[in-house]
Amino acid sequence: MLDRDGVLNRRVVDGYVVEPSDFELIDLVLDAAIVAQRAGAALVVVTNQGVIGRELATESDVMVIHALLLAALSEKGLVVDGIYACPHHPLAPDPAQRDCECRKPKPELILAAARDLNLDLTRSVFIGDQPSDIEAARAAGIGEDRILLIGDDVDIDIDPAQFVLNAL
Repeated sequence: MLDRDGVLNRRVVDGYVVEPSDFELIDLVLDAAIVAQRAGAALVVVTNQGVIGRELATESDVMVIHALLLAALSEKGLVVDGIYACPHHPLAPDPAQRDCECRKPKPELILAAARDLNLDLTRSVFIGDQPSDIEAARAAGIGEDRILLIGDDVDIDIDPAQFVLNAL
């Protein structure tokens, strides 16, 4: 399981890619995704997209970015088994869009992916770039040795592909 913004694509406006022209795939975890998929693992994207709740983008706008992501990953030989996105945000103008069970650090997106795709979370790996990603993975029951925090502000001692290979 992978977070989207900051892990698969570059972050922009408040951390969210809103415009198709802003989408840029990054290779931070591509080798890790390839290793996992070759080993038979499902590839799942789990992402907070509060830009919808904050009314900075529509669900359709986010779906366009997801389509760009799927196409870019496909060019690398990767097939995504599912994208799970939370549209809510605590600062949403609509109070109904502020509180939910799916926004990371809550685990519901991960649990939904596990239910839908019949995944064993004790054997799953999660890679994210925010503390909320790591908290969600822990809360969902993914083992500490199967969770990797990466990103510009994080000093990691292991290559993400090697991390995934070790976990499999």
